[in-house]
Amino acid sequence: MRYTWRTMKINALTDQVADYLAETKAKRSPATLEQYESVLENVWEPWCAEAGITSSAQITDKQMDAFTDYLKAKRHRGKPLSPFT
Repeated sequence: MRYTWRTMKINALTDQVADYLAETKAKRSPATLEQYESVLENVWEPWCAEAGITSSAQITDKQMDAFTDYLKAKRHRGKPLSPFT
């Protein structure tokens, strides 16, 4: 079994993301749900783990600004992410 931060570090935020995805499942297309899941699990949750955020109750405007700055600086295949990302 491959261990990642996700398999090793289960916290309230991980549960909250899972709950959100479960609630959203009936309201969105499978493709949209897959995109939400990918971004939340592969971008948002790892960033929160690095920032020491373990629950959505800990998220502040300052942290959302920091996450936005992180996304602006993030690169994919050597290019900056699109502003639409």
